[in-house]
Amino acid sequence: MQKIILGIVALAIIAVLLWNFMPKIGDITVESAKGFVLDDLKHKYANAEYEILSVQEENATTSGKQYTVKARVTLNPDSACPERIHLYYNYPAQGYVSQPPDFITKDCQICGGAAECTILYKEEAVIASHTKPGTENVNAFIQQYGAAPTVSRNDATGVWAVVWKSNAATYSYEVKIAGNSAVISVNIGPK
Repeated sequence: MQKIILGIVALAIIAVLLWNFMPKIGDITVESAKGFVLDDLKHKYANAEYEILSVQEENATTSGKQYTVKARVTLNPDSACPERIHLYYNYPAQGYVSQPPDFITKDCQICGGAAECTILYKEEAVIASHTKPGTENVNAFIQQYGAAPTVSRNDATGVWAVVWKSNAATYSYEVKIAGNSAVISVNIGPK
């Protein structure tokens, strides 16, 4: 008899805990979806840059609202080979298991290794600025001086400018990359 009573008490405790920690239909909002994703990113990618790119409300189900959240994670953002990953979450149905990541840059490659592609993100511009044909001197500069990139984009023309500087060097490099990943120019500049 005591085992039955202990079993019922244990089930009641579990039910109360689940009730308190499971999101309720009224609690599921855009903000709770963002909070869930940011918390997961903070724990999985503590030493990376991350941000939520978009939140889309899906068709409501009998269990309430559902959100698809797209997030960006950049590993080693100040390096010559930043790795950009896009992650997709379905909240609340999915829990802490995210869909397979979408690697935008990986292993210091852009375009999946193809000769040309569209440069949409700064991480791609950084990698293109020292790996595309014609940028060999820039790559040597990075290797010799441990240079760091500064990236900007001209929204009107779609041209990316990546400036490589190092405190150990007396000069810098500026590489301009077209939106189609072609190298426009490589210029030596002041420190």
